[in-house]
Formats: sequence, structure tokens, C-alpha cells
Amino acid sequence: MTANVKEFVYLGSTMTANVKEFVYLGSTMTANVKEFVYLGSTMTANVKEFVYLGSTMTANANLDDEVDFRASAAFGRLQGHVWQRRGLSISIQVKVYETNMSKSLPLLYTTGTYYEVGYSIGSTFAERINRFWSESENLIRCELPFYETPRGQEYFNTALKVCEMNFPQYIQEIKGMADGAKMPFDRLFKLNISKEVRNISKNFPFAYKERSGCTDIYLNTPTVKILAHNEDCDFKIDTYAYMVSVRIVDDQSGTELENFTSFCYPGELPGTAIAFNRHGLVFTGNALYAEHVIETATPRQFINRSLMKAHSIDEVIELIKNPGFGVAIGFSLNVVDIENPTCMWSVEVGPHANVSLVHVLTIAEERDPSKSGHYYHVNNYRHLEIEEIPGFMSSIARSKRIEELPPPSNKHEVKCLLGDQDNKVYPMYRTKCPPDILATALTAIVDVNKNRIDFYSENPSREKAVPLFHLNVLDL
Repeated sequence: MTANVKEFVYLGSTMTANVKEFVYLGSTMTANVKEFVYLGSTMTANVKEFVYLGSTMTANANLDDEVDFRASAAFGRLQGHVWQRRGLSISIQVKVYETNMSKSLPLLYTTGTYYEVGYSIGSTFAERINRFWSESENLIRCELPFYETPRGQEYFNTALKVCEMNFPQYIQEIKGMADGAKMPFDRLFKLNISKEVRNISKNFPFAYKERSGCTDIYLNTPTVKILAHNEDCDFKIDTYAYMVSVRIVDDQSGTELENFTSFCYPGELPGTAIAFNRHGLVFTGNALYAEHVIETATPRQFINRSLMKAHSIDEVIELIKNPGFGVAIGFSLNVVDIENPTCMWSVEVGPHANVSLVHVLTIAEERDPSKSGHYYHVNNYRHLEIEEIPGFMSSIARSKRIEELPPPSNKHEVKCLLGDQDNKVYPMYRTKCPPDILATALTAIVDVNKNRIDFYSENPSREKAVPLFHLNVLDL
């Protein structure tokens, strides 16, 4: 029996019999069904892929063709201006091309169990994850050789055992990601404990220990409530990063367990860099470099991932403490609550067994017009008394520059501060120019009063800079 209809709704759009042909994805859809949909007298076609709203949709949700298309388009746009222009060196031409390619950031919407969501992320971004694994200088030169040593094997086994006990659901998520990306599980797990390995391993050149940086600026007054974040990282992470919007459901009841959106490093669990959840909490993170790692405690990546389910700042703090396990390495967390915007919070976390060390600074709304309501955090401890790895010159330089400039009073001044490059050696907005080996991959401007996050893939202080895209935190 067939259904002959005049119109139906697909992806929120009404499809009518006036179109010549409609297609659906995947050959398996017709294997066990007896019914087909006609538009007028035309039967729908079964295809592997089609273009919808300018993007290539595929049966397996893989983005490889879409990435290839955009790469080709970026290459073509530069034909007259760059490739055929005399006087530009090859190195400059390549840098311009890479800059154009970085203007896109894919966002995946996915729903399922922890394993299913992991599988969806892994299969969708398989090429990005695999390329990062094969191209990352940090991995190739430093981390992977460490795992070949008895010391490295011992830490891998210890960390895996702790995570299986503390967060078995996130182990399932990584297993799904590994299966989806067609990679061994141990590779994906290594990506998720790399922060700890950089401190444990004695094989790292000092510069490679600082794999991620970041700067956060707070501004909290009755009329202006901004949390702004520069995500500084390895250039290869910048190239292969992506975003996910995730809804975790219970495999038995279908009950929603988690609902969040996050910027992700390739192959790593969401939640470390920039994220927000359905309860209105927005998180940004800063790496902190304590001298010692607690090897029997839970790796930081898993703690950050657990925060995605939090309903309140009190729950955030309890999750960070992680009673019974603690955290292996330190970090700072910047938090705003869109539904309760009076206060913002800067949370410093120190490594400790059994219960993490935590200091919470509340940045309250500043009603006195003679005061700025301004605060900042980079990659060193400001409150917890913890022995740190010395000599991170970028953090020292960024702190100094923030202190030199007048406190920002509006969004424009915040963007100018995050985009500042007055210090040519260690600028606020970083460009992977030695001796500074990191680059600012993304700038996020959280406008609490507007329930909105603007994401910039270029220096936000530039005169004509516009967000790559924006997202609302809550569906109001």
C-alpha cells in the first residue's frame, strides 16, 4: 500500500507536490517497509546524499564531503587574490588559506545514550579526530613515547581504573566515540588524560606543557553582564575542533539525563573549554599548572564533563569536589547563571586525593557606579596557595597587560581587551608566533542580559569583526 499526499512536513519545512522530486537518506530505510510516499504521481527517490540549504546531507551523517566542499570553495575564493598574486611567499599563501578554512566550525546535534552520543560524535567527526591524532606534534613527539615506557603504561592503567569506577558512563561515551571514529579505545582515552600526562612525563620540552591557555574577563553591573573567553590552544586543535549539542537519555525509560552544548577538542569529552546547559549555566575553563599531579585521582577531563548536568552553582561545586576521588590536576572554572544573573563565579580547583581543593570567588553585581564590577582570570592561581610550574610567560604578560589597561565598562571594551596585541611577544589574542606556541582558536562573548553567546573565529577587536555565529543559552 502506498501513501499519496499533497504535502508533508520535513525538518520543519512543508514539502508540497509542486516539487519535482524529494529524496531521503539511506538504503536501509526501504528494506523492511511496504509503504512509500508519493508527491503527486512521483515516488520519492532513495539516495546516499543530497544538498539541503547549501549543505551536503549524507546517509551516515558524515561531514567529510561537506568539509571537502568548503575546503574547495575556500581554495577557489583565493584564486585571484592569493594564488595568482605575485610577491606573496608560499608560507603566506598557506597561512591565508588556513585562516579562511578556520572560518567554519561544525555543530552536531545528537540524542541518545552515552554510548550512542559518543558514537554519533565519533562517526561524524571521524576524519577530524583521526587527522588530529596523526598530525599533533604534542602527541607524536612527547605523549606517545611516554606511553611506551613502564611509567606511562602504569599511569594509563591507573587512570583507566579510576575513571571506570568514578564515571563509567563517560567511559561508555569514549568507547562509542572510538567505535564511531574507527579508532582503538586506548587512543581516545589517551587524548582525555593528556593534561595529566604533560605534567607527569619528563620527556616534554617545557613549551609543550602549555597545551592550552585561555583568558577570561568578567563584567557585572546592573546594565552590563558579560563573561568573555579566549580559547587558546594547539594550532592543530584549532584546525580540527567542533561543537556538539547533546541530549543524553536513559536507555530504558527515555528520561532526559543531560542536555548541553559544548566546544570540543578533537576526540575529547565535551565540557572543558566553553559550554552551556539547559539549566542556564554557562562554563568556560582555564588550565592551571600545579607542580604535582595526583595520579590516583580522577583526570580533569572527566570532572569537566560531569558539570554538564549541574542545575546550580552549589551542585557545580559539589561535582568539582568529587568526594572519594578528587581531581588529578588543577584548573579554574568561570560560571554564569542566565536565570539568576546577579552573581558570577570564579572557581579555582587544586589537585587532591579524595576531595578536590576548591576556592570560590563570587563576583557580585556592582551597583556603585564608581566601581567597575570587573574581574579576570588567566592561567595561574590567584587565590589557592598551590605550588605551580614556574615560568609561564604568557600568563604573566597577559595579567600585566590587563592590569595596565583601564577596566572595561561595556561589551566593546571587553572585546578590545581580549583582542589586544600590544605585547608582540606574548599578546592577549594569540597567533602561534614563537616563543608563544599557542593560538586563540575561538572567542566567546556571553551576554547574560541578552541570553546570548557570540562566537568569533577572528580577533573580536577588529573594526569589521562579526561573530561566526551566535547561540541562545535558553529557549525563552
